[in-house]
Amino acid sequence: MNTDDSPTALIIGGTGGIGCALVDHLVREGRHTVHATHREGALTSNESAHWHPLDATNEAQIQTLATQFQRVDLLINTIGALQTHDYGPEKSLRNISEAQLMSQMVTNALPTLLLAKHFTRSLKHAPEARIVALSARVGSIADNQLGGWYSYRASKAALNMLVKTLAIEWQRTLPAACVIAYHPGTVKTKLSEPFVGSQTTGSDSSSSEKRLLTPAEAAECLLTLTRQLQPEDSGTFWDWRHQILPW
Repeated sequence: MNTDDSPTALIIGGTGGIGCALVDHLVREGRHTVHATHREGALTSNESAHWHPLDATNEAQIQTLATQFQRVDLLINTIGALQTHDYGPEKSLRNISEAQLMSQMVTNALPTLLLAKHFTRSLKHAPEARIVALSARVGSIADNQLGGWYSYRASKAALNMLVKTLAIEWQRTLPAACVIAYHPGTVKTKLSEPFVGSQTTGSDSSSSEKRLLTPAEAAECLLTLTRQLQPEDSGTFWDWRHQILPW
């Protein structure tokens, strides 16, 4: 769907806090032809971007969207959920439910895998494809010091494993590409608002970041990193300070 020779950026979840900021930043820079997705009925923010309705957990919709792109140079998946109207992060084992665990897996882990499956052809046409999946530090098994939040932790750990496994396959089939998991820090969005100051805001480690980033700052940190990534970085887990995190 490129209208010129400029590289194509596709932001999945372009109406969320970070997604919206990424769209605005990319449009302002003018380096890419910018495409973004929104849930049916959601208001889009930047009229200079090309918008596409998408349920990122629906494989048929992703497959249909992928057929519209000849080439994608930068694909960022911002889709994720910490809580819903029915569920919040579990504080203990007695709060666990099958429905919540499955819902978190579908929302936080599945979309990146489906996007990779159906956008492989478009990514192959990019000389230096970069793919970023927004993860979370609390998905790190090595850094889990506080426990709790079983479903969210497990879904982000699953996402991290999918990114690592995908990177291994793409070393053979897309050797110039780089796919990473990314912790954007604690960002002032609707997702983090109820949990600022609590465990969810960033880290289990004693050196947890305390700074609350604006969406614009978060977008700039992420896009700066994408320009520094090399194929040998594929399959790694980064944070907003451009430090590699433990799995």
